[in-house]
Amino acid sequence: MSKKLKQGKCIHCLKWTSELTEDHVLPRSWYVLTVPSNEEKWTAPSCRLCNGSLGQMENDLFIKLALCLNITNDYTKAIRQRVMDMLNPDLTKDFIQKQARLKKIKELLADTRPGDGSREGLFPNFDYHDGYDPKIQRTMPIPKIPLQKFGEKLIKGIEYNKSNRYIDAGYSLEVIYAHPETIRDVTKLIHDKRWSTHHYHPQGFEFYRALPPQGFPIIYQVKIWDRFEVFGTLGKTGEIYE
Repeated sequence: MSKKLKQGKCIHCLKWTSELTEDHVLPRSWYVLTVPSNEEKWTAPSCRLCNGSLGQMENDLFIKLALCLNITNDYTKAIRQRVMDMLNPDLTKDFIQKQARLKKIKELLADTRPGDGSREGLFPNFDYHDGYDPKIQRTMPIPKIPLQKFGEKLIKGIEYNKSNRYIDAGYSLEVIYAHPETIRDVTKLIHDKRWSTHHYHPQGFEFYRALPPQGFPIIYQVKIWDRFEVFGTLGKTGEIYE
């Protein structure tokens, strides 16, 4: 449930609203349960409409990503188990909830495709599950639009919390999903001593925001559960950066 704030501007649609809410930069359900309740969790102002639509999108994305996680650490193990519990119809006594879970499982299974053992097209850091023949595993498509919107939301939330900046038409925002080794020119700048880099590290996540001496472009890296990575850049519209 979102907390109602005073009136103000939404960081997503940039409209003024009298029903401003606190939108968690990283959805609360994405945090591992071992995160202390008093640990800082970044939020940003959002209108009720944007908060609701993004929340539903994040929930669907969370389920698909968590089901495809290869269990490599305590974070991935905990997140996978949470989703399995969310979908398990035997863990609810409510008939409507039980039917909804069965329907969701059916929809998810219908969305999968047989794997052929090839790694071409696999999402970065999401490989076949260890201990099983890749040729008998199934793959699940992750739609591009939700991934793009999720990445944009992360960067907008980071900027609001670090600089109180609203990203409007005066800025050019790019979201990147790639294996880190394929974009080394970007990742090395995050750790360049000439750049001012802010590192925020709540349990299970890592945020990097690297600011060059000239101010732009700003580079971002967000690591979630030590598996799911989002990169991004923010520049001024019309400017070209070397």
